[in-house]
Amino acid sequence: MISDTRMITLFEGDPKLFLDESGSYLRWVGGQCIMDAGLENAVFISLFTTLEPKNSPRGWAGNYLWENKDYWIGSRFEAALNEPITPSALTNAEDEALKALDWMIEKNLASSIDVTVTNPVGPQIYTKIQIQPPDLPIQELLLIKNGVNWIFQIQDPAYRRF
Repeated sequence: MISDTRMITLFEGDPKLFLDESGSYLRWVGGQCIMDAGLENAVFISLFTTLEPKNSPRGWAGNYLWENKDYWIGSRFEAALNEPITPSALTNAEDEALKALDWMIEKNLASSIDVTVTNPVGPQIYTKIQIQPPDLPIQELLLIKNGVNWIFQIQDPAYRRF
C-alpha cells in the first residue's frame, strides 16, 4: 500500500497534453508521463482541433467516421482568431469557443462556462475561460496568443504536483 497520497495523484488522471506550434505532445519524467485530472485537456482538444466541413481534407480524421455532426470534435476558434483583430472578430472568437465547449455542459462536466476574448495591445489576444464544474470551485484558464505563439496559464498545472 502506498502511504504517500502525493504518489497516487501523480499517476491518476489523463496524460497531460502540452501544445506547441507543431501540435500536441506528452512530457515524461522517468518512466511516467505527466498526468493531470483537470479540465484543460478537454478544453485544448475542443478548441485547438480544427473543425472543417466533411468534404474538406483538413480537421480531425475521426470526424469522418460520424455522419452525425453532433459527435464531431473540434472548433473554428483558431480560425476566428486568425482574422484581422476587430471587436466583431473577438466576439466571433468568444462564440466559437462557447460552441466548442458547450458539450461540457451537456455532459454535466460543467454547470456554466464563460469566455472572454480581449486584445490588450498589439498582436496579443487574451482568452479567459471560466468553467464552473458542478459542486466544485471555478476553474480558470488563460490562453494568450502573442502573434503566432500560444501561452497557457492555468490555476492548477500538473507540474505543481511534482
